[in-house]
Amino acid sequence: MILARAPFRIPLGGGGTDLPSYYAQYGGFVLSAAINKYMYIYVNRPAADNYIRVKYSRYEQVSSPDEVQHDLVRPALKELGLNGSLEIVSMADIPAGTGLGSSSTYLVGLLTALYELKREKVPTHALAEMACHIEMDLAGHPVGKQDQYLAAFGGITCLDIAPNGRVQVTPLDISICTMEDLRHSVLLFYTGVTRSANDILLAQKQDTQRGETPPWWTACTGRRNWASGSRMPWNVATSSASAGCWTSIGRTKSVVRARSAIRASTSGTNARRRTARWAARSWARAAAGSSCSVA
Repeated sequence: MILARAPFRIPLGGGGTDLPSYYAQYGGFVLSAAINKYMYIYVNRPAADNYIRVKYSRYEQVSSPDEVQHDLVRPALKELGLNGSLEIVSMADIPAGTGLGSSSTYLVGLLTALYELKREKVPTHALAEMACHIEMDLAGHPVGKQDQYLAAFGGITCLDIAPNGRVQVTPLDISICTMEDLRHSVLLFYTGVTRSANDILLAQKQDTQRGETPPWWTACTGRRNWASGSRMPWNVATSSASAGCWTSIGRTKSVVRARSAIRASTSGTNARRRTARWAARSWARAAAGSSCSVA
C-alpha cells in the first residue's frame, strides 16, 4: 500500500503568466506558496482480481486503462505503462473547484504514488514536467505550469518560465522573521463557492492570443513587474487595512509580531531562541512538496 500527498497552493503574484499562450510570447514569472492543506492519494495492488478501480467523486471499475473515465488517471496510467490489479483512492483537505490547483495537485500526488509503485526514482523537476505534459498536452486542460510545480516543490517558490516553456525553480530567499510575519498575517476563508476554472482559463488564453489584456492582468515583462489576478472563490485577509485583497499578502508588515520574533530570536535563553526559530520554520515544513510513504 502506498500513500502519497501533495500540497495545495495560493498564488502571490504573476497569475496567468504561466499559461502557454502568455509565456510563449513574453515569458512568465510566478510567485506562489504551498500551504499545509493536502491532496492524499492511496494506491494498492489487490490480489483478488485484475481490475482497475478508481475512487474519487465517482467509482470506476474497469479492465484496462483505456476504459478509465477520469481524464487524468487514464493518460497517467498509459504514460507509465501500468495495467491491471490497481486501486486508486483520493482524499483531500479541501473540496475541488476552490481555485487552489486541485486537479494538478491530484495529478502530482498520483504520479508520486505510481512512480513509487514502479520503484522508479524521478527528480522533482521531471515529476512536475510529466504532470504538465499529461494535464496540458494529453488531457487538454487549459492550465498553466504553476500548480504542478508548486505541488511538486512546495514552499514559497518563484517560477521563471522561458518562452520555450523551460521552468527555472527558485525558493524565495526570505528571513525567518519574514516567514513568521507572513505566516501570522495570512488568513484563508472558504466561502462555500465552488466552480470549474476551465472556462476562465480558456477566456484568458483567447484574450492573450487576440492581444487583449484584462484590467486585472498586467503585462509581465520581468521579475519587477508581476501580473496579478485571482481565480479563487476564497477570501484572503491580512493584518493591514487592505484586508481581503489577496495581492497584498507579500507586502503586509506586522510590526509587533516582527519585533517580537526578532527579540525572541536574538535574546534570552537558548530554549527561547530555538522555539522562535522552530515556529518560523514550521509553515515552510508543513507546506513541503509531494511526498510518499509505503506500508
